[in-house]
This record gives sequence, C-alpha cells and structure tokens, in this order.
Amino acid sequence: MSKFLDSFAKYFYENFLSNSRKTCIVFPGRRSGLYFKHYLSAYTDKPMWSPAIFTINELVEKMSGKEANDNISLVLELYKVFRDKTGTAESFDDFLFWGEMLLGDFDDLDKYLVDAKQLFTNLANIKEIDIKFGLTDGIDTEALESFWSSLGKGESQHQKNFLELWTNLHDIYLAFKDVLSAKNMAYQGMLLREVAEDKMLIEKSESAFEKYLFVGFNALSKAEKEI
Repeated sequence: MSKFLDSFAKYFYENFLSNSRKTCIVFPGRRSGLYFKHYLSAYTDKPMWSPAIFTINELVEKMSGKEANDNISLVLELYKVFRDKTGTAESFDDFLFWGEMLLGDFDDLDKYLVDAKQLFTNLANIKEIDIKFGLTDGIDTEALESFWSSLGKGESQHQKNFLELWTNLHDIYLAFKDVLSAKNMAYQGMLLREVAEDKMLIEKSESAFEKYLFVGFNALSKAEKEI
C-alpha cells in the first residue's frame, strides 16, 4: 500500500498540483490520507495548497450535512420503534442482539439501494415457508427463545412471533428512518442512500471542487458508485 500511495503522490504532483486547491481526494480510510500527505511533501520543499482529503464516509457526511450516529444510540431508537410496531415488551438487553443484526441489514440495504418493500415481502414469504415446513436449521433457536420469552412459551408461539417480525420489517424500516430523520440522526447507509438519490446534494457539493479522485478502493457499493 505504501508503494502505491507513493506512486499516486508522484502522479498527483505531476498532474494536479497546479489545481490542488480545487481537487478532492477520497480514500477508503484516514490512514491512507495521512500517508499520501507524507509522500506528497517529499516531492517538493516549496509551500503548496494541499488538496481536500476525505474518507468516503466523511465525504458523504459533508454532502448530506449530517453525521452518522454511534450504534448504541441507533439500536436504542430502533428498539423503541420495534416495540411500538410489534407490541412486544422484551427488555433492551434481550433486543440488543437482534437490533444490531437489523441495523446492519438496514445499513447494507441502503448502501446497495435495494427496494426495501420488495425485499422484505420476499423474505417474509420465504420465512413463512421455512417455519411451516420446519426449515429452521439456520436460525439461532436459543437466542430466538430468549428474545421472545416475555411473550409466552411454546414452539408455535415462537414461530408465530418470529413470522410477525419478518412481516413487520418493512414498516419497522420505514418508521425507524422517519424517527432518525426527525431527530437529525442517521446510520452510514442511510446517508449514502440520501446522497445517492438526491442529485441536488451531489451537485451542491461538486461546486466546491473541480475534480474528485477516488483512490485505493477495492469495491464500491451501488450508492457509492452513484456518488
């Protein structure tokens, strides 16, 4: 990686230095940006304008005007929405395991600009078939029983509650995002989707720079490609 960044620093110095003030470089992480600055400084002993350097997450936050919140705060908000939509009364501790999974799924869903309604409808149908025919090998049944313990015992009750969870996912997803927006909160995928689907945010940000250089990325999500 260091050799690559050194080569890129030389390339930038030879091709973009004259307009570095209007250039934005986007790296996967902050460390790459720090190493790039170090290598770039080695090519000249004269003062120069440094290009703007962001990680992809920092760039999205700049474009959206929001910052992604920490996971605990987000899962707590998700817990409130979940209880409201399902009518369950389990504790936050019981919900935490599933809440982190749901948050991760919502994050991936938005990063790849997936049609949420279609996805959750299909998943609910698949889970209904799995439960009906006993195809639950991939489910952590012990965690599932703990999660639904406050709602009564019995296999059929657990199955019913689990199916209700899947059928309610789309409503939970939409309500969760509405709550976050109202509180000026967000998770990273949510910000990516907002920027990718709102060209005005991108155009407004583009006015600050004439050139964007994305460096060192192995793969980009669909939302990142749109940006």
